[in-house]
Amino acid sequence: MHLTLTERTDGFSDPTGFNEQWWRPRIFQHDSTLLSVHDERGVELAGVEMIERTHPGEYLEDVDPRQFVKIQFIEVRQRHRGRRVGFATLQLLAELYPDRRLLAFSEADGFWDKTGWTRYMHHEDNPARPRHQCLYLQPE
Repeated sequence: MHLTLTERTDGFSDPTGFNEQWWRPRIFQHDSTLLSVHDERGVELAGVEMIERTHPGEYLEDVDPRQFVKIQFIEVRQRHRGRRVGFATLQLLAELYPDRRLLAFSEADGFWDKTGWTRYMHHEDNPARPRHQCLYLQPE
């Protein structure tokens, strides 16, 4: 599967199969970038919102936010899930930001746990009853 990553400014070409709450027109952060993932036929398979110079908050201490790029949202179109599009998208993002580490806060632990990324729980959380999203950090 050959995928390409392109910046987009006006939402999905066809929003069917995406979570409308995440992607409906809204005010994005001033430093966010919206990206679209297409296959070799031009079919839009996934969308990503990236945020530059983010900080992992209380999960990691004494880090420079210029080292990180945050995946605010990542979503594979419903009919293309289970085909490793999400994993391929992470690879494309790693290539786009070769000198930075990717991070994501998520409750979709099943997906992120399969990526091989390091999982961090908030320091105040009880593992049996977490109140905060987990932080997932791309391996070095």
